[in-house]
Amino acid sequence: MTNNGLCAKKKKAGYTIGDGFNLKRKGGVIMATKFGTAIVKGEDSFKVGEEAARKAMERAGIKKVDLAIVFSSSKYDYQAVVNGVRKVTGSASLIGCSSAGEFNEEKVGKESVVCAVINSTTHKFFTGMGK
Repeated sequence: MTNNGLCAKKKKAGYTIGDGFNLKRKGGVIMATKFGTAIVKGEDSFKVGEEAARKAMERAGIKKVDLAIVFSSSKYDYQAVVNGVRKVTGSASLIGCSSAGEFNEEKVGKESVVCAVINSTTHKFFTGMGK
């Protein structure tokens, strides 16, 4: 189906395609999922985590995070990175892992931290750990 066909179909249903991931109905946004990433390097693990989360939120255009995903080089103190991310994202669900090279849509790096953040009115996120 072409983009025009999709728009026409959605318009018949009372929806129009909005900016980014938003679907709009007359009167305002009814569904939205926003996603942003940032890649940061530095010396202070806490500050690198904090800056990565802050920049990712700015790029997503959000003030509240539902899920944070963090990839960190082993150069950093993992707990300090998480604490920095948590300072910005609060009690949002968080998952992550160590990495041997980091990337996002902007660049590829080494000895850096990547943070991705998601905010959604249509999806809920939960984390868990198995034995």
